[in-house]
Amino acid sequence: LSIELDVQPNTVQGVWNTSAGGISTLSSPGTNVGNYPATQGISSLFDDNANTIYSSRGSSIGNNLIAGLNTGFYVTIAQCQPVLTGFSYGYTTSSPQNDPLTVTVEGTNCANLQTCNTWTLLYNGSSGLDISGTNATYGVVETVSNTVSYQSYRFLVTSKRSTSSFVSYSDVEFFGYSTQTTANKTASSPTLFVIQAASLEALWNINIGGLSTIATENSAGAGTYFTNSGPDNLFDNANNTYYTSRGNFSGVSAVSGLYTGFHVTIAQCQPTLVTFRLATGSTSAYDPLTIALEGTNCNDLLSCTSWATLYNDTSGLTSIADRGAFGNYLSIPSPQSFTGYRLSVLSKRSSGAWVSYSAVEFYGY
Repeated sequence: LSIELDVQPNTVQGVWNTSAGGISTLSSPGTNVGNYPATQGISSLFDDNANTIYSSRGSSIGNNLIAGLNTGFYVTIAQCQPVLTGFSYGYTTSSPQNDPLTVTVEGTNCANLQTCNTWTLLYNGSSGLDISGTNATYGVVETVSNTVSYQSYRFLVTSKRSTSSFVSYSDVEFFGYSTQTTANKTASSPTLFVIQAASLEALWNINIGGLSTIATENSAGAGTYFTNSGPDNLFDNANNTYYTSRGNFSGVSAVSGLYTGFHVTIAQCQPTLVTFRLATGSTSAYDPLTIALEGTNCNDLLSCTSWATLYNDTSGLTSIADRGAFGNYLSIPSPQSFTGYRLSVLSKRSSGAWVSYSAVEFYGY
């Protein structure tokens, strides 16, 4: 029995200049080839709003028959071992000439979708939007003849309705079933979680339980982190690289670096975090001393306002003198299943111009 499959938060990525079986070329907002309009980005596909659209130019700027072709997206499904058996595209409200008419659908179990070159073709045919001028929100549900489980899928547009400057659609729904549940996972044997590629985001001005702001890389200034010292250093398996963030105050202060941190999505279906630990930075004065860790199942972590506090206490680094050394394991009092997590620094060891630490490890089942 098919159900609607859910999207794992922060895993959808727009692509262009991409063909079935090949490596994905990532798209970005802008006005050139390979770009999509900033107000019609990839997040519009899964925002439960039929009035927002995703538009892509592809390899051509101008009004023609090729603009927007070989564009699309890849995404990871939230359910465990999902089997895709169908899909439907959403119409735009005012641009039928932009409708995709034929698409390819592929599946993979690659951990890094950007560099993945093992995509299996599952479907090559109609998008379900063959009829123009309909008042329907969605097109025909197209059947995918598939019985194999893939955690991630890629959809590419191969033709469109008419001459236009874009390919556009408002939504995509996935249908299928799961071949596994969390029943075979046990809290007594937690394993090291792998983070979802490209989901990691540096943050500052974090409001516990509410919104946060993206931090940027810069040599100075509030809301920035050091050049080459972003949150990716926390997960590079090297404890001599650091995530160093200034926060609200750019200068030596007791508050510099506070309420900074990161959010991330776990590369596993229905993950339950049970313990975690941090490693010290380059200088003890900048070590975080108290932290908060939150979880959510929001599709968009940046705009999410439904964060559940899982931990609010010491960082485990209080008595750690060595640099680049892990602190104590920190236990989650009441573990729950969340796909997205956010860590915030609430206090640091001493007055300084930033907060810095070298690694974070998440364990669960």
